[in-house]
Amino acid sequence: MTVNVGADGKVLLYNGSGTTHVIFDVAGYYSTAAGNRGLRFRNTNLERMVDSRSGVGGVNGPVRQIPVSAKVLSDQITTAKAVVLNVTVTGATASSYLTVWSAGEARPNASNLNYVPGQTIANQVTVKLGPSRTVQLYNGAGTAHVIIDVAGYYYASTSDTDQAGRYVSIRPTRILDTRTSTGTNVAACDPGDYTYSGSDYPQGSPVRAPSRPTQQLERTPCSIQFGYRFQSSAPSGYRPSASVMNMTVTGPTSPGYIRLTTDNGTNQHSNINFNTGQTIPNAVTPNVISGASPAGGDNAATKLYLSNGRANVIVDLFGYFL
Repeated sequence: MTVNVGADGKVLLYNGSGTTHVIFDVAGYYSTAAGNRGLRFRNTNLERMVDSRSGVGGVNGPVRQIPVSAKVLSDQITTAKAVVLNVTVTGATASSYLTVWSAGEARPNASNLNYVPGQTIANQVTVKLGPSRTVQLYNGAGTAHVIIDVAGYYYASTSDTDQAGRYVSIRPTRILDTRTSTGTNVAACDPGDYTYSGSDYPQGSPVRAPSRPTQQLERTPCSIQFGYRFQSSAPSGYRPSASVMNMTVTGPTSPGYIRLTTDNGTNQHSNINFNTGQTIPNAVTPNVISGASPAGGDNAATKLYLSNGRANVIVDLFGYFL
C-alpha cells in the first residue's frame, strides 16, 4: 500500500468495527526534496519470472524453511535498484508466512504474505535489489508453492529535470465500486464482455457508464474497461503511464482470480486470488491504457479481467507514475 504522509511523517488508521491489531512494515518512501534524483518507476505489466510448480525462475518445487534464491528480472534489465512483484502463494500445507527480501542480506523480521493450508493468496511486494538482481524466499512452516509476476522496477534517474517515472500522489479516491455503480453501473461482473471507455470525465467526480444489458451475456470470462480521471495534472509534456491502486474483491460466487490488464486476459497472470464469498484486497500497479480515454487532461482507463463466476470489485486510486 502507498499512502500520503502528513507533515509529521504520520498516517491515520481507522477500523470499521470491533478491535484489531495492526502491523506495518515500511518498504520505502518517495521524496519531494529539490534536486533529489532518487529512483524512478518503469511498469512491465506483469511478467512471470518464478513459478515453483513448473521450475520457472530456477525454483523447483515448493518453498520450505530454507531460503531459496529466485531471479526476478531478465538479463536485459541492468539498471534496476528495486523491483515491484506480485507474489502468489498456493498449495500451502501449514498456516505460515512468506518473506521476500534482497539476496545477500540477512532475512528481515517481516512477512509479505500470511496464509492457511490450501489457500491461494497474492500480495504486491517491493524489494530492493543487489547486483545479482535476485531475491530470496522463506516459508515459515510446511511447504508452499510460490508464483512471482514482475509489475515493474525502479531505476536511478540521471537527470534533475526529466520527470519520467516520477510518482505523483493524490488524495485517495474510489473510482470503481460495482456494488453502488461508482465508475460503472455493472451490478456485478457477470460472465461476458462489458466495455466502457467513457466520453465525459468530470474533474474529481466518478465516471458513470450506461446501465448494463438486462440480459446476462453468455460468454466467459468477464472483461470490464473502466475510466477515471486524476485529481492533479501531470507536468506539461507528460501523461500518466501507470496507476497506483488498491483493488478489493467481495462476494465472489466461485473461486477465481482478477487481473488488471491491457489485453483481453490471454495469459494466466493474476493480481487477486479468492475463494467463494471471500472479501480480499491487494495493491496493484497497472499500465494506463493509452488512447482508451478522451484526449487532453489526465484521463485514464484500465481493463479488469475476471476469470469466472461473478464478483463485486472496488478500486481505490492513490496516485500514478509519469
